[in-house]
Amino acid sequence: MKATSHQVPKVVLFLFWLCGTLLPAFAQAAPHPQLPLLQTQLSRYQEIERAGGWAAIKSEKKFYMKGDKGPAVTALRKRLQASGDLPADSTGETFDEALQAAVKRVQERFGFPPNGVVDAALVRELNVSVARRIAQLQANLERVRQLPEPAAEGLHLIANIPEFKLHVYENGKPAFDMNIVVGSESNKTVVFNDQMTHIVFSPSWNVPPSIVRNEILPAMRGRREYLWRNNYVIEGEEGGLPKIRQLPGAKNALGRVKFVFPNDHNIYFHDTPAKSLFALRQRAFSHHLPHGLGRRQGAAAFPRRHLRAGFVNRQSSIVNG
Repeated sequence: MKATSHQVPKVVLFLFWLCGTLLPAFAQAAPHPQLPLLQTQLSRYQEIERAGGWAAIKSEKKFYMKGDKGPAVTALRKRLQASGDLPADSTGETFDEALQAAVKRVQERFGFPPNGVVDAALVRELNVSVARRIAQLQANLERVRQLPEPAAEGLHLIANIPEFKLHVYENGKPAFDMNIVVGSESNKTVVFNDQMTHIVFSPSWNVPPSIVRNEILPAMRGRREYLWRNNYVIEGEEGGLPKIRQLPGAKNALGRVKFVFPNDHNIYFHDTPAKSLFALRQRAFSHHLPHGLGRRQGAAAFPRRHLRAGFVNRQSSIVNG
């Protein structure tokens, strides 16, 4: 089956990863607008470090919420005061409304549901030292310095990998966001930027040799029906392994659409049939591909929106998925 492709001009993708590979330098690039924001936060955290930083919270319970009392609540209050998330005149060992509001703000910043309940995961984030936070800010400052200035015209995509979010800008203004799934710890998404060239509907998937070797071949043992049940076909052999392609359809790993920006890393955006992953806070599961554009508008709605908006050239072509 062949897939329909539409040309997409002036679409730039940026990927950020806290521990990823740095981009090549952009010698003539204007400063990225994130740069002064990061510099401000770096100065703020350095001031916190000079003031003594913060002490670790020693949690004695699984959860802390409004109405709770005890040393851990007092330590939580001091921790949030040290980082400027709670006024210095907020006192007491009771988990009150002011502390709950501060916790919700911190939860949003760390990507947790803002429910005002302090659990072990939030305590771990709060116990990261100020020195470690400074090192993270310094690393990301270097990464942002190597990014070109966002385009003032056209469609601009920013995939914030640690946030598991895709931010879409139209003519320099925020348009909408989507949850995404990114590369796993062992298959980290590479940090780079590129221009999107086309959209492929009903794509097929040429399964990478590593997945054939490590996942498909073991699954085939004793299960002769595995290939046809999952819409796979064998199309020859290469390097001692079968060349396997997954045909378009409901079970296709790329879903209903993929967004292509040719690069040396074989990375692209794509839909996914694994919608349940979007309910998770940590969404690093992919084989280094950012995928699953579908939390809010849906992957299919994304190209429809911009086909109608005129961001896509009406001249279409046919390509193999």
